[in-house]
Amino acid sequence: TLLHMQWFDSYGGAPSVVDLSNANLMRRIGPEGTGVWAVKRARVTQAGRSVAIGVQETAPNGRPAYVSALSVWDPSAALRWDRPPTDACNRLGVLATRFSYSGYWHWLFEGLAYAVRLDEEGLLASLDRLVICFNDTPPRYVDESLEAVGIPCSKVSATSTPFDFATSELIIPVRAPGFGGLIDESEPTLTLREIKLRNAQYGNDADLRAVRRRLGLGLDGAGGMRGTRRLLVSRRDAEKRRVVNEDAL
Repeated sequence: TLLHMQWFDSYGGAPSVVDLSNANLMRRIGPEGTGVWAVKRARVTQAGRSVAIGVQETAPNGRPAYVSALSVWDPSAALRWDRPPTDACNRLGVLATRFSYSGYWHWLFEGLAYAVRLDEEGLLASLDRLVICFNDTPPRYVDESLEAVGIPCSKVSATSTPFDFATSELIIPVRAPGFGGLIDESEPTLTLREIKLRNAQYGNDADLRAVRRRLGLGLDGAGGMRGTRRLLVSRRDAEKRRVVNEDAL
């Protein structure tokens, strides 16, 4: 929290999504809640678990203005912005979440599904590179699943190595607050009910249907395989996030 306060004070406050949109530095591609953000003249830096995103023309002294609504975890990676970026590209895509695709479920629902969204929107081909941020060495299933849905790994950099890009346009999938992309750390804490109501508009059902279609797993049995069983993975012994009606299930 202290770091956030010091950073915002140094840079005159963090611009919001509305501020950037009004300044024509940010635009949405696709439907609200399920589309993509395009940010002009952005800087993206990863260091440890922090992925800092800034806009280069909204801050004094030529340094980027940190955008908390798009960044992940904390602004510590942005401490590097007193130095020039180490790399540059014209159009960069970034996938990053607080959970860093730390398990197969997180990768499938928050990584692969959004990579497919970029491709379905026709944006992947226009990117110089799609960077997928990990905390540790990316698991083997990342490349395998990307290839399985028709996304060439030659287009993707899955990395846990620090990087620092300046890009003419940054492409980020729109996501629910708290999942990396549209995290507004300046907002007050919301109740669980409010979070559920607000996050309801950020669906990825269409993304998951697209993944199933590309894998040949039809939802209606036409043109693909249809499952005959459903498996319940118990969380009875978990410390948190238990299934409240597991006995009934």
